[in-house]
Order: sequence, then C-alpha cells, then structure tokens
Amino acid sequence: MQVECDANWIYYDLSSGTVDKFINKTSQLFASDKTDYLCRGCVDNFSWQWMIVILFILLFYEILTKSFRLSSPISFGVITTITIPITMCFLGKYPIYYSWMSMVPLMICMTASLNKILLNNHHFWSKRLITFVFILLWVKAIYYGLPQELYNVRYNWDRIDYEKVENFVKSNVKEEDVIYADFATFYAIKPRVKKVFFPLYYNRLSKEDKESLSAIIIDPRERVREPWNPGFVELVGEEEKQWYDTGKNLDTGVYHLKIYRKKI
Repeated sequence: MQVECDANWIYYDLSSGTVDKFINKTSQLFASDKTDYLCRGCVDNFSWQWMIVILFILLFYEILTKSFRLSSPISFGVITTITIPITMCFLGKYPIYYSWMSMVPLMICMTASLNKILLNNHHFWSKRLITFVFILLWVKAIYYGLPQELYNVRYNWDRIDYEKVENFVKSNVKEEDVIYADFATFYAIKPRVKKVFFPLYYNRLSKEDKESLSAIIIDPRERVREPWNPGFVELVGEEEKQWYDTGKNLDTGVYHLKIYRKKI
C-alpha cells in the first residue's frame, strides 16, 4: 500500500511538472547573468578566502598529528564553509554583505581548533611557530576586511559619495510624485515621495501602476539593464510619446542616473 502511494506521488510530481519547475528554477538561479551577485559572498570576499586557507591548514595539521575528530570544532568549520554558501544560493542569493553568516562560525571554529592544538603541543618552539604562522595568516585575512575597505573609501570618496545621489533626488523630485526608480536611489527617494516602485516589483506592475507614474529615475546605460529590470523604452512601452528626457543626469563614476518625466 505504501509503495503504491509513493508511486502515485511520484507520478503526480512528474505529470504536474514539479520536477521541471525545480530544474528550471535551479538553472535560472545559476544563470551567468546572475552569478556575480549570487556568489559575491565567496568570490569577492578575500577575508573569507584567507580564512578558508587557515581552516584547511588547521585541518591538515590535525589529520597529520592524528588529533582530528569528527566532533571537533574544525569539522564544524568545514561543514559550515560548505553548507552555508550553498544553502544561501538555493534560498535566494549570497551577496558579499551576507558572508558574515559563514565567517562568524569560521572564526569561532578556528580559534577553538588553535586552542586545542596549542594545549596538546608541549614543545616550546613548535607552539611559538604555530602561533606565529596563525597570527600572520590572520592579519592577512583581516587586512582584506575593514582596513582595505577604509582605504577604498578614502581614495574613491568622490565616486561613492551618496550625498550626491541625495542632492540629485532632492532637487528633482516632488513629494506628490509616483516614481519608478533603480535601487541606487532607495535611501534618497524613499522618504521623499508618497509612492515609489523598485525593480523587484517590475513584473507585478499593473496598467494602473504604470499610468500613475509621473517620473522614472534609472541608469540609462543599456548594458546594465536586465529582463527583470528593463530600460526606459521597455518600461513605458507604447506610452513613450507621453514621456520626455528632462536632460538631468548624475554620473559619479559609480552612480549613473537619468530622470524622465511624463508630459502634463
């Protein structure tokens, strides 16, 4: 009876397209046009990468000294390194600002593992060497974190200064406006208008929503637009003649914005 029920469920899944939907969703998730954002928590986080190097050095040391146990902190660190990024990828995306989810457990595991290694090592110079190498690698990992970011901020301030976006929005937007805008304007525009739509809502925009728009503030460069976040022409469609380019632009090198308005 149980086998028959399981067979019926399998048949239902296949006939209803559940498996096809799952495969399609997975392939979309790892599509090349989304990979940069999907994997930045691993690919662009150099601190995380150096921490992985330290983790595996500690792992190999424990294996060579026959002190490795499946219940040890280092085992948990390895599992965390593998499971958290993969899980985050399947649940949605893994941008760089989510990488703390794997970095915090990693730091705890590595510190606990080092402590165990030092307690079990009774050779004076061997303990000093292990501590020195660990600190050296740890400093290298830390360097790619806050110090590197502070350095980047210092030498790229004119390009990343968000106050320029805030001033641009403040001088060109009215409180009664209904706007479609790129994510770059989020903090500047959200408090200033009664209604604003962002790209994630694009596929749910109704005809009434589009008709209610009074302004569009987006990056005008076609190469950065995506099917889920189209450019001006795709946004307005057949209503293009009702809109005009205000000629007002912002280009800081990082933020690229142009304002279009509906003719009154």
